[in-house]
Amino acid sequence: MAEHDNILVTGPYIAYQSVGTQFIGGRHTHQYYTPEQPQHADERSVEDVAYLPIPAERNYTQVRKYIQERCRFDEEFRQYVESHSRVELCQRLSKEFGWFVDDHHLGVNMNRHRK
Repeated sequence: MAEHDNILVTGPYIAYQSVGTQFIGGRHTHQYYTPEQPQHADERSVEDVAYLPIPAERNYTQVRKYIQERCRFDEEFRQYVESHSRVELCQRLSKEFGWFVDDHHLGVNMNRHRK
């Protein structure tokens, strides 16, 4: 699969570009450039929320946590999650992550961790 030079995720808090990758201990790590964004007193700082790493391939626990965290700070993404099916969400995430997100495996993981 081709390496992504730029990754842009819409939303007021989740917008970044990849400026380099490193290979550390058997896995890739990404560094991101984040433009200046306004801070609100009731939200985390930009530094805390601007870095949402792409989950490792086939790690559906990381995918579930990514969805939960991004929904907290990206209103457009939260509305998308609430108004679309899990299949449509997985298709969108597959395009963003660059690897196939299986809706069945994600559903099993989400159901296992329901409160």
